[in-house]
Amino acid sequence: MLHTTDQGLIFIPVFDMLNWGLYYFFLTQIIYYGKMFPPWFLVFI
Repeated sequence: MLHTTDQGLIFIPVFDMLNWGLYYFFLTQIIYYGKMFPPWFLVFI
């Protein structure tokens, strides 16, 4: 996802933020639901 255009410089950080947001969201969901459903850990790891 490397772009040399000005738009690319804007899109790269946005995608990184979205990816981190999804990772953090799933991580929190795994920790929260993992207490009730341990198998969830095996699904996302």
